[in-house]
Amino acid sequence: MKIDRTRGKIVWGMTKMDSHICIEFTPTFHQYFNFCRSIQPRILRVLRASAYIGLLGFVLAPFLPSDENLTTLEKYGASIRLLILPALMLISFPLTMYFAVKKRWNVADELRERKVYEFSDAGISVKAGSFESSSSWSNFIKAETVGPTISIFNAQFMAHLIPVSAFSNSEDVAAFKYLLRSKIQNCKRL
Repeated sequence: MKIDRTRGKIVWGMTKMDSHICIEFTPTFHQYFNFCRSIQPRILRVLRASAYIGLLGFVLAPFLPSDENLTTLEKYGASIRLLILPALMLISFPLTMYFAVKKRWNVADELRERKVYEFSDAGISVKAGSFESSSSWSNFIKAETVGPTISIFNAQFMAHLIPVSAFSNSEDVAAFKYLLRSKIQNCKRL
C-alpha cells in the first residue's frame, strides 16, 4: 500500500511490507523546535522549579512576619532579589533557546531537506538531498514519543525525528512502534 498526500509543507507516504516501512516527509521548524525543547536536561527542570519557588517567595514577601516595621512596597523592594532566577529561567532562557534553534535551523540545510526513511529488520536507512546513511538497530539505544514526534536515539544521543503525521493512519503508527519495540530495548516512553 503506497499513500502520497500533500498537507501544507509536509509531504508524506508510507509503504509497509512485513518488517519494512518506508516514509517520506519534509521536517518543519515547529517539529524541530519542539524536539529541542523536549530534550532539555533534567537540571533545567530543577532550576525551573527553583524559579517558581523564588517567584512565590516574592509574591508572599509582604505577608511574612518581620521585625522591622516596613510597608508592603518596602517589603517587595527588599525581596526583589528573589526575581532574578525566575526572570532568567522563565523569560531569557526560552528566548535564548528559541533564537539558537532558529539559527541552527536556518544554517543547517540537512535539517530542512526532504527525507526518505526505510526501516527494516537490518536497521534504518535515510536518504536526503545532501546525505545518505544507514545504521543497524544495534546502534540505537532509545525510542520515545515526544508530542507529535517519534524520536530514535543512538548512543551519541543524536536522534532521528519522525513526525507521526508522516504516517497515513493510526494503524501504521502502531505497526511502526511495534517494529521499534522489537528492535530497541529502551522504548518506555513510546
